[in-house]
Amino acid sequence: MITFDKKTIEEIHVFHNSLKEMNENVSKLVEKGWSHNTRISNSGMYLTKFRIVDVDNFKQRHPEITIHSDVGRNVKYELYVYYTIHQREARTW
Repeated sequence: MITFDKKTIEEIHVFHNSLKEMNENVSKLVEKGWSHNTRISNSGMYLTKFRIVDVDNFKQRHPEITIHSDVGRNVKYELYVYYTIHQREARTW
């Protein structure tokens, strides 16, 4: 066996307060060598919303993050935050 390359993938998970802030943050991260958002659906669309089920727990853990709401198709409120995942490669040798 000959190992000719070894790399480590760093990954960060980022919450954003608004769509505008998310776009600005993603641009800054890409400039610093991070990938664009890696959260992609099966059909290839970028995923940017993360549904919040336990609101009280989320607020306790992340009080500085804004929780948004939309009226869903079945007229129930969907609570979510903007959320992206980014990766970058770190060569170890």
